Amino acid sequence: MSENAEISEALMRQLLLEENPTQKITSEAIEAAGFLLRQFVVEARNRASVEAEFDTGTRNHTRKRQRKRVIGMSNSPSSDDENEESEGIRPIRSKHVLKIACELLMDFS
Repeated sequence: MSENAEISEALMRQLLLEENPTQKITSEAIEAAGFLLRQFVVEARNRASVEAEFDTGTRNHTRKRQRKRVIGMSNSPSSDDENEESEGIRPIRSKHVLKIACELLMDFS
């Protein structure tokens, strides 16, 4: 999702009304919620991208501390991932998002 990508008003309305479908929501509230959701997703992507760079070793910095492995997550890249990484593309995996999730949620709360 690029920073200029729009989230459709219908999708935002559906997300906001999921718990209470009879709630009334103004168009301005839907627009504001869409803006915040877009900012959250872009920031999550940016932070997870940094984690992916550390995992592939493309960062010139050394990590000061090793993060704990998430139980049930595979840390070995598949052959497709190895090809992407050799071409300079760093795929963002769920483990990268999990590493930044707590801090991201605290920053946006």
